[in-house]
Amino acid sequence: LDYHFWGLNVVGYHLTNIIIHTIVVILVFVFVRKVTLLSGESFKNSTVLSLVAAAIFALHPIQTQAVSYISQRAESLSALFYLGSLMIFMQSFEAKEIKLKIALSCGGVVLFGLSFGSKASAISLPAIVLLYHYFSAETRASRKNLWILGFLLIPSAIMTFILIKSFGESQWIGYSTAGMKPFAYFFSQIRALLTYVRLILLPINQNLDYDYPIYYSFLNPQVFLSSLLLLFILGVAVYLLYRSRLGIHDAGCMMRTLHPAPHFRLIAFGILWFFIVILPSSSFVPQLDVFFEHRTYLASLGIIIAFSAALFYLFAHTPSRFSALLVICSTALMIVALSIATFKRNVVWRDNLTLWKD
Repeated sequence: LDYHFWGLNVVGYHLTNIIIHTIVVILVFVFVRKVTLLSGESFKNSTVLSLVAAAIFALHPIQTQAVSYISQRAESLSALFYLGSLMIFMQSFEAKEIKLKIALSCGGVVLFGLSFGSKASAISLPAIVLLYHYFSAETRASRKNLWILGFLLIPSAIMTFILIKSFGESQWIGYSTAGMKPFAYFFSQIRALLTYVRLILLPINQNLDYDYPIYYSFLNPQVFLSSLLLLFILGVAVYLLYRSRLGIHDAGCMMRTLHPAPHFRLIAFGILWFFIVILPSSSFVPQLDVFFEHRTYLASLGIIIAFSAALFYLFAHTPSRFSALLVICSTALMIVALSIATFKRNVVWRDNLTLWKD
């Protein structure tokens, strides 16, 4: 379609990518607000937190590779259908009539197929739906909705079969990748996951084509220590899930009970989202490139949710007269910094010279 309307004029292709990214950002806002409200009926500032998360997602320089790199619109297009499918399944959990549940589930499956057709890493969607169901089980959803997950597993099995069948037929992905064994790729991804997290939290020293090292042993110090740190991060998520069920008794505030549950649940949800979404491209299935920034496009949303929730938790425990000011100032500074970084990062895509110098 782009070629039909624009020929070889890249302006139209970039415009399409920006439109897709903008729609994804809108879906991110709606989704994050839904999840924040789900985390607790008394969750305050859910709209503001969702706006902050959506703004960070929209302007983060790590997203430039999925938006400015024209052919990598596969990531943003897959994310668009992925989030659309997820929110339809969320609605199906809340629907009262069985016919409406079935209709919504069928629509979710169609969008799931479109997401998978855009990028095979969308195969993680059933796990995310299960994660959401777990988070919603205490409030809106019930065990009766589990049949929807079973309904989702049928197309998932078909898509998984297609993936496995393509392993030996594609030079781009699969166990036939020359010089790369599954375990070597997995060990390398243990280290790569931490680099992805670092780039999301501190986006400096970005590169289009990393000369990323390949690790062949789990006992390599960098791999082993990275695995311990990843396990620690996952452990934090599990601990926060446990703590989210409890209140904190603060004896120093006139026996007042604080309730960190909504923030803790969001942080845990974000951490688990990141690992689940990025797993298909960062596990045992070798790819020619060990490391690519655009693989974090949708996965980064999890870290952004966790970061935003942690930020608001800290502000919630500051004196009330300063809390709103801190939120406004810190958010404004982040948006300005991310905007400048994204602008500078986009300079790389100006022409062949700037691209290959990078």
